[in-house]
Amino acid sequence: MALFNREDENPDVSSASSTPVTPKASSGGRSTYIGPGVKITGEISADVEVVVDGEVQGRIELKESLVVGPKGVIDGDIVARSVQVAGKVMGNVRGIDRFELLQSGRIEGDVVSPRVVIAEGAFFKGNVEMSSQQAPGKPSSGSTTPRTEESSKQPDKSSPSPSTGTGTVTGGPR
Repeated sequence: MALFNREDENPDVSSASSTPVTPKASSGGRSTYIGPGVKITGEISADVEVVVDGEVQGRIELKESLVVGPKGVIDGDIVARSVQVAGKVMGNVRGIDRFELLQSGRIEGDVVSPRVVIAEGAFFKGNVEMSSQQAPGKPSSGSTTPRTEESSKQPDKSSPSPSTGTGTVTGGPR
């Protein structure tokens, strides 16, 4: 029986995550699905949303959003308009608009995005840089390391706006 009379729902939805991962289909209803049991090795680039419930080893570069489902595993760097992680990511992430780590999510790597959401109970090991002034592309190397106490005492004239911040977050019971 479908919940709320929606029969297009996937019957193999994990109940481990309290927040469902739902593709937004922001590219006119088109998306690419990498299902459980599928393993891709190599670089992925696309103009449409990609949903990963399988395994990807390699760089992912998208013009639209990336959704990593609860069973999804990515080992490589990610660049996408928005990134939502409910599975596991080992690599650096650049969310052009947004990055969201859900409660069941796990990431080991640096995150660069103007908006970052980390749910309680999620595992994150790396650095976060919230900057809206960086041009789209690869996560910046070296720019995601925390500033030293000495350099933070002096005003940073190269900082484009007060919304730019750098920090380190580590935690989670996993």
